[in-house]
Amino acid sequence: MFNLKKFQENSVLLPIVEKFNRFLSKDKTQKVTKLLEKLVSLLDQSELIVEVIYILSIIAEHDIDLITQEIFLKVKTFINSDNDKLRINSIIIIGFSLIAKQDLIQANFNDFAEYITDDSKDIRDNIHYFLLELIRKEPTLVNLIKDQLLDGLSIEQNKENILSLLILLEYCKKLNFDQLYRFRNISKSLFLSYFDDKKSEISEKLLHLNYRFFPKMEEYDQKALKLDDLLVKL
Repeated sequence: MFNLKKFQENSVLLPIVEKFNRFLSKDKTQKVTKLLEKLVSLLDQSELIVEVIYILSIIAEHDIDLITQEIFLKVKTFINSDNDKLRINSIIIIGFSLIAKQDLIQANFNDFAEYITDDSKDIRDNIHYFLLELIRKEPTLVNLIKDQLLDGLSIEQNKENILSLLILLEYCKKLNFDQLYRFRNISKSLFLSYFDDKKSEISEKLLHLNYRFFPKMEEYDQKALKLDDLLVKL
């Protein structure tokens, strides 16, 4: 499970990950739990934080039930670190926890979604993955983050993440007046950038969302539709 080569130069963590490999392979949950307590206690040592959170992120992917409420709360304190690796692994732990544990959603979901506009693409990529998983599991959650999705759509430059945001917006049944105004302006900007990109689904999804949110808008044959005509209609 753990690549021991990554820890060869760390005399504190190497024996711990060796034990994790051994205990997890034999499903010795009680011993894993005790070892986790020891690992978490090392978060008090600043020079070990990045690697400890990395280990916890691997454990979260392996078995999220091993991540207790206490661990979750400790991990949350690192999500705004200046270290991107630390932040990404913290997001991974929090994301898997939110997917698995419904009781964490109310207090944490909105704050988690705010990182959809983070300066780091790696952070945004991870947030997109978890938001898609969470909203596929519970579609009504999208109603809590409509503004964040529009914020993301207004700044995102990565095609895959733009598409992800449009997929998330497809779970929205309606937008309020201010959100509709923003979406219309964002749509115009995106059409200008991607209308002629035949390899991308962005324009197609964007057009369908405009039909949904603006039901009076006439539907057109997309193959025959010209950009200038579309921009006039919006």
